Amino acid sequence: MFKLYIDKGIRKMIDVSESEQDIIDTMGDYLREDENSRFLIIENNKNGDNIKGMVIGWLQYADYVEAYNDRLKNETCSELKKEITKDVKIKRLTK
Repeated sequence: MFKLYIDKGIRKMIDVSESEQDIIDTMGDYLREDENSRFLIIENNKNGDNIKGMVIGWLQYADYVEAYNDRLKNETCSELKKEITKDVKIKRLTK
């Protein structure tokens, strides 16, 4: 799980998601309003909360997105499938 905080004098949580792509999309939306926004990304795993990264402005956002895409390129097909389908819920038809 990822948590996204924005820092405008006071740190405020603005998004929580299982998908890092959702966090990236949220940062992009905020940067369209204020191109100097400051973000803190926290990854919560079984070992607790870890700082995933700090993003300040468009340039660091672009670097973060590029690093994310590079990580995706290095994943196996089964890892990518797991990433894509973890939020999908399947409804079963009953008779």
